Amino acid sequence: MAPTSTKKPVAKKAAAPKKDGKKKAKKATESYKLYIFKVLKQVHPDTGISSKAMAILNSFIADQFDKIASQAAQVRLVALCLICIALMKYQQFLKITRKSTVTNLLLFHHCSCLV
Repeated sequence: MAPTSTKKPVAKKAAAPKKDGKKKAKKATESYKLYIFKVLKQVHPDTGISSKAMAILNSFIADQFDKIASQAAQVRLVALCLICIALMKYQQFLKITRKSTVTNLLLFHHCSCLV
């Protein structure tokens, strides 16, 4: 006599009720993948790229962008300091009696080069 199966049919779980039919919004992340792919297709239309290589290029471009942004911030600070120094020399040259105008301008720019 063949053994009979004692397995019971698996009951399906009821789907969890949706909360007002709203989907969870995904967190936006900046990525250069689309632009890398477009440039690759412009240069070599028949060439593909693996996801690992795309991730490496994406992180490389993000790092370069961060370096450029930090250099731009440093150049901006240097330019403001040069402007402040030029204003101070201009003030000394003209011997302005109303020093408060130039002083307020310097304080507005938060110039740390004169401190």
